[in-house]
Amino acid sequence: VQNQEKIVWPAQLIVAKAYVDQLERSQALAAGQTAELRKAIQSAESSNMNQKDLLKLKGFAPSLEKSAATTKSAADSTRLQALAEILKRPAH
Repeated sequence: VQNQEKIVWPAQLIVAKAYVDQLERSQALAAGQTAELRKAIQSAESSNMNQKDLLKLKGFAPSLEKSAATTKSAADSTRLQALAEILKRPAH
């Protein structure tokens, strides 16, 4: 029996950026929302995750979760949910 290890990506902002890129390519996010997410992630990274920037990131999570529930693609739904989870509690 072959044993495949399940890969679990860390809850880091670099992973969040990858999800944003994937969601942009599949057109699961509007261009404006993609730009806002990128700007908020960049701001949090450059400020060493200060409280104000973390709150802004967390603010995106509810709309991403709502989009995940209504998107047509299962892969995009999974990515949106994973992105929301990272933005709720990003690791350093």
